[in-house]
Amino acid sequence: MPDNGLQSDSVVTIRDAVSGSSARILPGVGFNCFDFQAVVDDQTVSVVWAEEGFGLESALALHGIPILFPFAGRLQGNSFTFEGQEFSAEGAIAANGNVIHGFVISRPWRVIAQTEGSVTGEFIASVDDPSLLAQWPSDFLIRITYMIEGASLVCDVLIENPGNRALPFGFGTHPYFRIPVVGDVATNPVITVLADEVWPHVGELPNGKREGVEGESDLRNGVAFNELTFSGVLTDVRAEEDGLAHTYVDDAATGIRIEQTFPPSLRNCVIYVPEHHEAVAIEPWSCVPNAFALESQKIETGLDIIPPGDSWATRIVITAKKLQI
Repeated sequence: MPDNGLQSDSVVTIRDAVSGSSARILPGVGFNCFDFQAVVDDQTVSVVWAEEGFGLESALALHGIPILFPFAGRLQGNSFTFEGQEFSAEGAIAANGNVIHGFVISRPWRVIAQTEGSVTGEFIASVDDPSLLAQWPSDFLIRITYMIEGASLVCDVLIENPGNRALPFGFGTHPYFRIPVVGDVATNPVITVLADEVWPHVGELPNGKREGVEGESDLRNGVAFNELTFSGVLTDVRAEEDGLAHTYVDDAATGIRIEQTFPPSLRNCVIYVPEHHEAVAIEPWSCVPNAFALESQKIETGLDIIPPGDSWATRIVITAKKLQI
């Protein structure tokens, strides 16, 4: 494993010198940003949830902001076919018989640049785990830069194809937004996602038929956290006037809004509430789970393909601000 100058359990802290906002990232566990403390008008807001003592032995998918690549969600079993060749993603985490969330969520990344307010991590299959080259159609590079700007956590993502074959991929993040506690009582924030459609599932996998949101899947007008029963993949997320999709966690008890923005190329938004109910995951994804099987049925899923030598980029921003009531 290449030496990045850090122990695998070393934590990188970045900070905005003016606002005092800060974030902590663990490169040894998928470059996971497991803590974001935003300062809003001298009020410190703990935005991202992870268990106390999060580290190498923690359950990987249940804390902070896991990075999902080169596929997000599940594949059926652990195999898929691309351009007539079958691949087995044996190096991914398996859950209930299906591999899930790609390769980079659990592996150490290299830190390639760092300043007081930013840090850049990188993972290249051929460099960091060559065993993955037999499990995916092409070599791949993913580079993420986290920056603190005022009360915002900026995540810049670059994906490159350094191989000599086409690189199919899906990308997503899995941020756990902390449910605030006032005194000893959890608050009841309102969750809003402007998505007009949903991918119904059969078991853990989408059935391939998009439907209009209704009932529990309709988060367009906001749903109180204590009444949120939907868990699944929303799609057709609308862009607002700035050209970006927005999600909101609005907490009247603390007077804070947590806003997440991302481009419409991340067309899906997964909602998940963990059993501990201390957080809600609102996850921008570029494509749906089991994309290869659906694409073989001529169902458009958002699966992206990068030619050799080409690249793909996106930006996700999480901001804490005063809630305007």
